[in-house]
Amino acid sequence: MHISFINILTRALFVLFLTIITINSNCWAINPTAESLLRNASNKTITANSSIIKFCINEELNLNADEKASKIFVELTFYMDKTQGNLTILQKIFNDEKMNKNSLLDVFYIDNSEGLLKEFTSDKIGTSRNIFYSLFYYLFSNHRGLVTRFLKENNDDFQFNKEIINKEKFELLDKYKVYLQQITQNPALKKTETSPLLPTNPSEKAKIMGLLAENSFYVNKNIFLTNESGEFTWKVLLKNSEMLFNNNQHLLKYFYHHNQDFEFELSIDEYSSFLSLFNAPRYITLKTFEQKNYVIKTLSLEHKDISHEIFVKKATELRPNKNLFEVQYLKQKFPFLF
Repeated sequence: MHISFINILTRALFVLFLTIITINSNCWAINPTAESLLRNASNKTITANSSIIKFCINEELNLNADEKASKIFVELTFYMDKTQGNLTILQKIFNDEKMNKNSLLDVFYIDNSEGLLKEFTSDKIGTSRNIFYSLFYYLFSNHRGLVTRFLKENNDDFQFNKEIINKEKFELLDKYKVYLQQITQNPALKKTETSPLLPTNPSEKAKIMGLLAENSFYVNKNIFLTNESGEFTWKVLLKNSEMLFNNNQHLLKYFYHHNQDFEFELSIDEYSSFLSLFNAPRYITLKTFEQKNYVIKTLSLEHKDISHEIFVKKATELRPNKNLFEVQYLKQKFPFLF
């Protein structure tokens, strides 16, 4: 079969287009952005509308402390109403490992939590709650939206991918993609249309070649590849926040935020595979603004679809066995949960 020079050129340009995309994807992987790091590469996107995490929290006290360390059990549900785009949080706190209705102490229910979490940032406890729920949603659902919003609102040097993208280069590639679609649908256009990557004007051609040689994303100066205890680690260093990720899977290992007299620190000591598919923290160490330390152990993780009517009905019908003295005591012990 006779293949014209134009057909050969078109195919060559298509290969060039795919090569450019591949090279830029690899460059992004080698030099990740802050937003791209907040995506656990070992996990698939969760399509179920609910993530249910059960965990226990142990308070760690100094050896010389007179009081007894407290321990509570929590069932935390993140529910996404896909029709409305609202995220809801349902939290149940229990005083024993049975985690049944007889040991239910307190219920925390926020409808449209994305809006309410934004209001938490007015004081220390509010900021702690904002960070805690945002990180848990990210760690156990692989959705980074709440974390990136918090980072953006509290660090003027945090940038979304859309802010550091080489727009001119991507616009050129989009034009070339349209060109390929057009000449595929109507081969006669090859005689009249010029490829956006091969303009006839020499100065324009030189400009295009220079643009193709540029990075697809501008270099973020807040990200460094470091060696932490013999392991290569990506460090994100922002004005008020710091994060550490492992090199291969982008697993979050450490999160720190400070602001004037406020500090919040979270370290992930171990990841485990839940549901045989999802890689999430098994043990988390937490330090709050009061310099209190906590150890969190994940007991179970479940992703499933729940109808909105059933979820709201169950959430609003919960009747905790409120012991006001005990609840008030636990509020002082675990302020980021109440």
